Amino acid sequence: MTSHENISYRIAEILLRFNQKQISLTKFYFLPHFF
Repeated sequence: MTSHENISYRIAEILLRFNQKQISLTKFYFLPHFF
């Protein structure tokens, strides 16, 4: 695995974790406002 592929994989992993946190935060913050 080249260093460039390794960096791309790390970025993708970080974005994936960030998206999972954003989804849970969105559920907690925005869902109560609709009910």
